[in-house]
Amino acid sequence: MIQFEDYGSTLSPTEILTLDGRIPLGFDRLATLDRIVIKQEIELLEAALGYETENKYDILTSTGELLFKATEESDDCARNCYGSSRAFQLEVKDILGRPFIRLDRPMACCCPCFCCCPCGLQEMKVYSPPSVLIGSLRQTVSMCPRIKIIDSTGEVTLKIVGPCCTCGGCGSDIEFHVMSTDDVVQVGKISKLWKGFFRENLTDADNFGVSFPVDMNIQTKSLLIGACFLIDYMYFERSANQNRQNRHHRTRHY
Repeated sequence: MIQFEDYGSTLSPTEILTLDGRIPLGFDRLATLDRIVIKQEIELLEAALGYETENKYDILTSTGELLFKATEESDDCARNCYGSSRAFQLEVKDILGRPFIRLDRPMACCCPCFCCCPCGLQEMKVYSPPSVLIGSLRQTVSMCPRIKIIDSTGEVTLKIVGPCCTCGGCGSDIEFHVMSTDDVVQVGKISKLWKGFFRENLTDADNFGVSFPVDMNIQTKSLLIGACFLIDYMYFERSANQNRQNRHHRTRHY
């Protein structure tokens, strides 16, 4: 059996993903889809006490069929001290627990004032098992959200452009457009879906929709899935301190 110990393997992600015995359930389904939904699980301990736990997500078809499950791996202290700035890995597996992709984000400051400072820009790398680089996601200097989608050769293939205000309005989704490299053609979008008034205010468990052309290759679809998670942590993940403050505020008023 071929061993892949180095992140710099020259084998393509397609070759890795289709090795005998390593094809995740849902791989073929993803190839035929033009939209997926990502739902974050509600953590009762986090909602009740404001104690930051590892995030967990379900990745489904638009009709609700479960494709993959994603689980964060991070340090307990980092989650509760650094909040959404924390370093983490996110393992995405099929319903039988077979690896699909792994997302790796180093610690970086999420403070809005760092959007124009290169030292605070966000980055995430996406790997297929066992640790072969598919590509990366890199925030660029801009007053509004902008993220480059970069393939395994280092070439920018797409860009994501978001609204300057990510607070959203009551009852409305927040959309991030997936654009061609010249910013002319929109090829998809990532939407933070409105969950309803109470869930929006009582928990930071978010739901997202990711739309793309049905004939887009699996590598790029995988990178867009990674981009959705990066957007969640950058703009919608509350810190443990914010959760505690929200809980205290609700307690005072009830």
